[in-house]
Amino acid sequence: MRDTQAIEEWVKEFSEIGQHFELPIKGYSSGMRSKFSFAVSMAFDFDIYLTDEIMSVGDARFKQKCIDTFNQKRETASLIMVSHDMKNLRQQCDMAILLRNSTLEIFENIDDAIRIYQDL
Repeated sequence: MRDTQAIEEWVKEFSEIGQHFELPIKGYSSGMRSKFSFAVSMAFDFDIYLTDEIMSVGDARFKQKCIDTFNQKRETASLIMVSHDMKNLRQQCDMAILLRNSTLEIFENIDDAIRIYQDL
């Protein structure tokens, strides 16, 4: 278990919001809030991480930093991801659940799920 000061420093560095870190969150832009929220969620170790279009936050370098962090977390945890970014889904997921005709369908192969999704 990490102490709160170490977690705070990690979040501050990872989120890249600079001096705004010390300001009230309600004053953050939506991008700063997203970066902050992502950093907070990655500062803790969970068995399962849930994400919804999180990779749409920030510039290309920050997105890569998020992907790298996810790859680290996936070594010891599972990831449930909601996304419309097929490239990112292919990189991060090995299987998929697709909602089609009000029914959840499980695909052991991510490419099969993407192909059917794109034909909807």
